[in-house]
Amino acid sequence: MEKLQPNLATAPAPKIYMHQQEEHYLDIWQKRFVPINDFQTLKQYIGTYLVTTLTVPTTMIQSAMPFRTYRIPSERVGDFVVEYYRQGKLKPLIYVRCSNQHQELLPSMYTKAHESAMELGSRYLLLTNGTTVYFAQLNQLGTDYEPCELQPYAQLIPEKAGLQEQTKPFVRQNLEQLQQSEYLRQLDYEQDWYTIGASVKDELVPVVVNLAEALFDSQSHFSPLTQQAVTLVQDLGLRELRESHIQGVAPAGHYRTLLIHDQAGNYQIASFLVAVATIGNKQTTALYCLFDDERESYQVLQLDLNRSADLNRETEEYVLWHNGRLAKRRDEKMITEALLAKIAEESPDLLVDGRIRFAALPTNCLLQGETPELQHVILQLLNYSQIREYYLR
Repeated sequence: MEKLQPNLATAPAPKIYMHQQEEHYLDIWQKRFVPINDFQTLKQYIGTYLVTTLTVPTTMIQSAMPFRTYRIPSERVGDFVVEYYRQGKLKPLIYVRCSNQHQELLPSMYTKAHESAMELGSRYLLLTNGTTVYFAQLNQLGTDYEPCELQPYAQLIPEKAGLQEQTKPFVRQNLEQLQQSEYLRQLDYEQDWYTIGASVKDELVPVVVNLAEALFDSQSHFSPLTQQAVTLVQDLGLRELRESHIQGVAPAGHYRTLLIHDQAGNYQIASFLVAVATIGNKQTTALYCLFDDERESYQVLQLDLNRSADLNRETEEYVLWHNGRLAKRRDEKMITEALLAKIAEESPDLLVDGRIRFAALPTNCLLQGETPELQHVILQLLNYSQIREYYLR
């Protein structure tokens, strides 16, 4: 068998993206831009190595993974954690530690890697500087790690793990189920969807759930598309944002994540989520749009899907609108007027009779990433969010 040894010296350099006027790498596993340095160069290469050589499914690789995600009371973070399903639940299979690519692996590095892997409870550990690799397996007593040969991912999964599928895969509601508001509210309560606000009108509940599930359905994809000043480059699927990742009132959750760029060639990560929101003294449902900086995601739009929406019963169309306000501030009127003027210049299709209105969404079909009307609205929201960010920042 050919040795599965990495060699950073023969690897192509990761692609460079211009993000917020500075050069970055795109960590496709973390779905976040990261700074360009020796460590990130090595890490991006090792991530690619895990996929191409060890044949690890991309969805089973977690980058910058906190141990506490597995309910371990620890502040440690895995450079990568390769996962597998055990009885339908994700568990750590390989703890990956990337060392300095210009330094040999020292005894202290092996010790720390053993300690971290043991705390995580992974079956294997991989320590590498890109040219030298140390791979080890937890011994039968579970007391230490012993060196072993690298093998492809499928051969590392224990037979007793069972089927490599999650216990409760995501299943969308069908059109018949989407017409039953009471049924959807009950599911929202029983399954902790946290999607339907108490004040959302019954007639809008099906629309809200349809849109929320369209964004959550990673089996459908938003295609690359350019509209006005924004190009949707790639649908990155879902990523989990915790409260510590978010600046603003947007909730934690699994966000639909898109790679976009503007006419100046600057790249951005945009994230969408439909979730319960408290606006004033009412509990409603909102559509959130977040952009990224290097460390966290910040909110650029919160759109009330109950109040800022019109449902046409005759055409079965749902139309969203927004008042253009950024936040409570002294110069709110002046900023709103300037924002509307910028919209008229850059995205005139958003203005209808002087109001910010988005294209109509059909309510008589399951919305998907491939649905043209939904793609159109998402691109409009991205254009609008970029204009808002100009004034927010």
